[in-house]
Amino acid sequence: MDSKTYFRGYLRKHFAPLLHSLGFTGKGSNFRRVVGEAIHCVNLQGDKYSGSCAVNLGLHLTFLPIEHSGDLPDIETIEEVSCEFRDRLTPEGVFDYWWKYKCSKSQLIENAEHLIRTYKEQGEPRFAQFASTEQIAEMMTVDDIRLNSAPAGFSTTHTVKAALSMARIHFHIGNFEVALEFANAGMEKVESWSPRKAKLQAMIDETARRLAHG
Repeated sequence: MDSKTYFRGYLRKHFAPLLHSLGFTGKGSNFRRVVGEAIHCVNLQGDKYSGSCAVNLGLHLTFLPIEHSGDLPDIETIEEVSCEFRDRLTPEGVFDYWWKYKCSKSQLIENAEHLIRTYKEQGEPRFAQFASTEQIAEMMTVDDIRLNSAPAGFSTTHTVKAALSMARIHFHIGNFEVALEFANAGMEKVESWSPRKAKLQAMIDETARRLAHG
């Protein structure tokens, strides 16, 4: 048995049951959990040289469209790559981290145990901070959009996309004035050719109508 197969088998025997005990479903490289309207995703990513593994975390909401399709997420199949907010699991104070498995058996097991321990200490507490729509709504401010700042706890691939998502989140929970501020902040940064411009304008128009009707 090669080191990659043994490492993945060890995680299948020890990490997957931990995730399942915490409410996740899935197997192999992708796991997901729905808590109210919040969706948490975990992905195991092997490097292209087959020598190490990273753990990706994803955060989404059941009512938030998937960027590339415009469809609502399928809570039975959604993966981290489709989530609006994503990040890499790392030990505290580390920016990026890969767990090596092309090594001795004893070191491989030690690395796998470290991965599991890191998820317990860093991954699960991070998800716990964003277990409701209201908590996710507070992860970014309008000033974060204006300053191109990353949200607390997770990152986003594009400031304008984040502005649109945050506007949709606040609209969903009835914070129409805040939703309008996010949409306007996104409009200030959107490129004229971007399809997000029409989506932001639609959000501005709908939010303005809601506010006008009190």
